[in-house]
Amino acid sequence: IQLKTNYQQAHFNLAMLLEERGDLSGAEHYYRQASELDLNDPQCLFNLGHVLKCLERWEDAEDAYLRLSGLTPDNLDVLINLGYVQVRQDRLDPAIETFHRILLQAPDYAEVHNNLSYIYERMGMLEEAIESARKAIQLKPFFPEGFNNLGTAYRTSGMIEEAIDAFDAAVRLQPEFPLARFNLGTSQLLNGDFE
Repeated sequence: IQLKTNYQQAHFNLAMLLEERGDLSGAEHYYRQASELDLNDPQCLFNLGHVLKCLERWEDAEDAYLRLSGLTPDNLDVLINLGYVQVRQDRLDPAIETFHRILLQAPDYAEVHNNLSYIYERMGMLEEAIESARKAIQLKPFFPEGFNNLGTAYRTSGMIEEAIDAFDAAVRLQPEFPLARFNLGTSQLLNGDFE
């Protein structure tokens, strides 16, 4: 880089090494340099988005993934990450659009249906939340996160018995699932099952 400041590949390689060493701020700097030298390098933008996501710089990460989705509109990994950082910013309507873009290409993507269940429940769209969680479980029957989200949607809807059954299924599938155990316990509490 000292010999040739506009050597894009050297900036990219240095960024990768810094990222491997855990120097995320340094990696961000050199990924940005590399992406400015080649605006159409998808791998550079993907790595930049990943580093920004690890730094919890959600808005900057979204910008990187949005730029990248313009270059590679059919890349599901990019869209998954874009939806994730949108959710982390509580940008739920854009996240729904992003996840629906994924389902146009991969309608049987259980994790995406599960993500939509989480978003719909947060937005108070409880029928959609239940339907999306059921779809996730239908596609992936041994999916503890799907049962946990189904239970959450049921509980928010006031369907406590159904919520208990769903949380219990999540715990049976994955005994080391603290959130599902907590949800099961609080639902049993709501149901008066104190023991």
